[in-house]
Amino acid sequence: MFTLAFTAALLFGGASAQAIDTSVGSWGGTARPMQPTSVRLIAETAQCVCYRRFAEYRVDYRFENSEEATTVTIGFPFSVGPDDYFRAAGFHVWRNGVALSARIQRGTDDGQPTDYYLREIDFPSGATTVTVDYLVSTTSSDIGGQYALAAKGTPYAAFGGALDEYNFTAHTGADWPGTIGTAVLRWSVSPDFIGWGIQKARDVSTKISEASAKPDQVGVFRQRNLIERGFTQPDPLTYQYVFHDFEPTATASGLSAYDIGLHYFEPAEYDTHDNLTKFASPDVEASSWLERGGKDYPPDALVDGNPSTAWAEGASGSGIGQHVDFTFVSTRNVRELRIVPGYALQPDLFAKYNRPKTLRVDYSDKTSQIVQLADDPTVQRFPANAHAKSARITIVDVYRGTSGDDTFISEVEFGTAAAPTFVPFGTLLGANASPSHTATETTSSAAQVASTEPSAAAFASVPSGASLLLPLGVVILSVIVVVVVGVLEWRSLRRSKSDQSPGA
Repeated sequence: MFTLAFTAALLFGGASAQAIDTSVGSWGGTARPMQPTSVRLIAETAQCVCYRRFAEYRVDYRFENSEEATTVTIGFPFSVGPDDYFRAAGFHVWRNGVALSARIQRGTDDGQPTDYYLREIDFPSGATTVTVDYLVSTTSSDIGGQYALAAKGTPYAAFGGALDEYNFTAHTGADWPGTIGTAVLRWSVSPDFIGWGIQKARDVSTKISEASAKPDQVGVFRQRNLIERGFTQPDPLTYQYVFHDFEPTATASGLSAYDIGLHYFEPAEYDTHDNLTKFASPDVEASSWLERGGKDYPPDALVDGNPSTAWAEGASGSGIGQHVDFTFVSTRNVRELRIVPGYALQPDLFAKYNRPKTLRVDYSDKTSQIVQLADDPTVQRFPANAHAKSARITIVDVYRGTSGDDTFISEVEFGTAAAPTFVPFGTLLGANASPSHTATETTSSAAQVASTEPSAAAFASVPSGASLLLPLGVVILSVIVVVVVGVLEWRSLRRSKSDQSPGA
């Protein structure tokens, strides 16, 4: 009886876990209730598709309201880079699959300039799903000699480069009450993704973080490194983490071991100042480009890996007939064309100016294609089949803006293979419903989590498939004990009956 009770306690008596919200990448993504609420976040998936030089995030939240219907204002904050240059773009939000609009308000987060996308969300009793989608550039750090050391003995040793990352900040889960049953964090890289050394980059990132950390922060970085080693690969291009009963913990300053991400090295575009490497973006020239009010929108913005910048044609009229020429470093097999139309930085700018509706693409191998774009500031992907050294994109038709008559395009990529796609929310949750990784609460004190060396409890909280071995072993042991006791009791009973039988 004691053994069975102990087994039940291990299997069903887990600690309470706070729900998580996410800040994806360095530039934002956190969903935050702007007022106290009893609505719970019970499941979440965050997926990042890493294209050649920028990324698209899709985050799905499943909420549960066990009380009367209510409305909650949710804020999605995105940090603003230097001079407003690096910002999230193409923001979308849906409630139960229905698109909603959002307003933007400039504020701060930890003293840093922040744009908040705000939206009131209705939560009737029961479940509600909220989805957000947006585009970001990579976070990049110039690491010089560290890159050279990591590249030693690899095909990348001849090139300098940077340490880049697409992050996922999970520690803001305390903003939502209750528990979260499953959280799936998933990075999928395109076959033509410009990056290498994902595991090496993680270790270098940890060393750099430790070198600049305060003594009470070193333990957090080391624990984060352990957690980041716990990824699985459903396929060779995907890096995934699955947490059950997930309890993110953080220091008073917001530093958390659970703020994990995809770290990688990005080779330099130039070997020397004037020598392009094979990793370089195409050379770009346009028939015209816009300069207005002290700002310009040059064609280089189409290939800078930053979806918040854009090229705008500068001709009179709507821009029909204007074109951009792309010259690759070497002849390339083009298998997927990726376009972010319009001025995707903000919804109001997208609506204000023209967006391409129809484009013609002519390749140097004499092939061509016509692409029809939806009127939507997101990555639009088209199959292609060219073997070319260059390509020209010409504006054939446009969606008219509300006030400006200039046509904008934010990003263009000529992919050498089709990039991965997002997995449907329900499918991804269902595939990871059985606990494979369990993160349990290690301490109620954020200060203890930030100790110089992770405690034994902190190491035990690192997601691992071994986390189920103990309760499984106890179950097996319990079954063995019950069987042995039953056999002994049965043999004892037979012996007793034999002793009492006639003629004994």
